[in-house]
Amino acid sequence: MKFKTISIIVTIAMLFSSCLDLDVPNPNDPSTEMVLSDPGNLTSITGGILNGAFGPYVTSVFYSVNSSLEWTADHTTMTNNVLGWWSVFKQEPRQQIPNTLSWADKASLLDPWNQWNGTIVTANTVIRTLEENDDLSDDLIGLLATNYFARGMALGYISNVFDKGYVVPLNGDPSYVPVLVPNQEVRTEALASLQRAIELFEEVPGFVLPSSLLNGLGYNSAEMIALCHTYYAHILVSSARNATQNAATDWNLVKQHAQAGINRDFIINADGSNIYHTFQYVSGLFWYFRVDHRIIRHFNPNLPKRFPDNTQAPSSPYTADFVKGAGYNGDKRLDAYFVFEPDLSFYQPARNAGTLRSHYRIKRYDGLWDAQGLGASVFMYRYANQLLLAEAEAMNNNLAAAIAILNNPANPRKAVGEMPDVSASLTKQEVLDLIFAERDIELGRTDFGLPFFDMRRKDALQRGTILHFPVPADELVTQGLQVYTFGGVDAADGINTADGSNSWLN
Repeated sequence: MKFKTISIIVTIAMLFSSCLDLDVPNPNDPSTEMVLSDPGNLTSITGGILNGAFGPYVTSVFYSVNSSLEWTADHTTMTNNVLGWWSVFKQEPRQQIPNTLSWADKASLLDPWNQWNGTIVTANTVIRTLEENDDLSDDLIGLLATNYFARGMALGYISNVFDKGYVVPLNGDPSYVPVLVPNQEVRTEALASLQRAIELFEEVPGFVLPSSLLNGLGYNSAEMIALCHTYYAHILVSSARNATQNAATDWNLVKQHAQAGINRDFIINADGSNIYHTFQYVSGLFWYFRVDHRIIRHFNPNLPKRFPDNTQAPSSPYTADFVKGAGYNGDKRLDAYFVFEPDLSFYQPARNAGTLRSHYRIKRYDGLWDAQGLGASVFMYRYANQLLLAEAEAMNNNLAAAIAILNNPANPRKAVGEMPDVSASLTKQEVLDLIFAERDIELGRTDFGLPFFDMRRKDALQRGTILHFPVPADELVTQGLQVYTFGGVDAADGINTADGSNSWLN
């Protein structure tokens, strides 16, 4: 029996992940003979596992979690209430997450949870099958490394998005009882998988990812090693839930991995079925997802923190003088990356429309919109890795090195923005503020929840904003555990719900 598609095994794995009852026998569990008898089988299964790691970008339900997090970070704005975007994630004051079995939009949490856990279970099976054999070809070692990469990514997303998760053992121990563990333990397992992927890719320098994986981009071992290093640094940094945890991050380790990270953008060709970066693609819809006024203030800090009322609201781009842009800093990325949309009629007056409006949307992905979402989609910019390195240098008090990265003429701040050099006399906090501004301008709508993680780890979220999602209610009930939730100003403990101590509105 040979698998020519991954549909059966992925379905079984996702059924497992919904309750993680690993005692149920899986008749489709790929045996050694099954996997190794035809390399095409393993390639197909690995393709499904990679799609599972990045899959929550794909459908409207999956990408809703990504967009919801950017709403809560005040990076994206609208008064659209599809999937509770406004009422749950954007309304002010911030609201509690209705994590119940009866929540109409509960799939927005449950589906990514299931898919990432299903990816882990399936990757475990392939990894275990391959590692039981001592004589693997270079191609099989490369695919083993790829499965470790996908496993690390899925674990990393769970650890950074949810407060708890599972660490399902690789050995397939039938006595394993699913136990939810803190996100820090899940992160540790994620980083260990990425480190193992690095070691395996290093063993096969001539390996090239089959063209059917990641939609034909043909990443070689060196490029996959660099990608693992970047995501190692990114997952580690993004895991901090508040400023105290952020300060305690091992910034030397971040620096080590960022130095070995990507030197080109990580791009996946969206095919409309397996990979489809919906959030990026719909940026081209002129009214749907505007960029929050908070982001536009990076270009003109003299603008009020809140969108001005109708008597002062500008009717043309903010690069002009007087009310329309007094204090504009000349950063050409305002016009290169964003477009002024005069129509504000789509904002609902009953939903805080006065403060949530914005004239600007992101236009740098309009090509995807024109192509109906098909084509090159950036999941991680090279510059994201450079900014991780710059932050690590700054956190280690090496301000000159951090400033050198910001002043590098090849980086977008200079190459696109044409901004003047950063002064060598800036304080550590001023350098860090510039780095976070760069991340706001450059990295939104790329990797999952990135602007939210940045706001979270510097205590800049509004009071009452969730700091992570609870485990979905369906999962808790299945495991016989008490249902719980986060969010709302009354729950603002700075641990699970933002206390607003450094809110950008303060």
